[in-house]
Amino acid sequence: MSAAKMNAAAMNAATVPAATVLRLGIAGRAFGLPVADVRDVLRTPVLTRLPRAPPGVFGALNLRGKVVVAIDPRGPLGLPPSRGLPSRAVVVAHGPDVYALLADEVTDVSELSADLFAPLPGALAAKWSTIAEGVFRLSHDLVVVLSIDGLLAAIAGRASAA
Repeated sequence: MSAAKMNAAAMNAATVPAATVLRLGIAGRAFGLPVADVRDVLRTPVLTRLPRAPPGVFGALNLRGKVVVAIDPRGPLGLPPSRGLPSRAVVVAHGPDVYALLADEVTDVSELSADLFAPLPGALAAKWSTIAEGVFRLSHDLVVVLSIDGLLAAIAGRASAA
């Protein structure tokens, strides 16, 4: 590795703090959400489909008397549509609003060290930079850390294009 690349890698490790992420599975792929954004995890949520909902909005659910919009991240992530109802809903905060991000599974909460973090590779950066913050390299998997802001913006963009 060249001296410039080693310096860049050292700077990256020094500026990226360890992260605590909620690890989840969507369409057989590993993703993570910063725990600071997560408010709750619901098992087998009761979802109501919304007529004329924009692409990416699966429906809504009742969370302790509050109507929460359920977001399906598969479209913005370029993943195939779900064949059934998702088994988990991860409730996340976005400013004053709360959303439920649908997932197939929630595996655990992990403390991931900064030396495992990598920015998005150049080939992926153009398409993924708005919806992902980077990747953690684990011994058996890659965990793409999602950006709630980016996912919601992508869904809003898909809705206005529809």
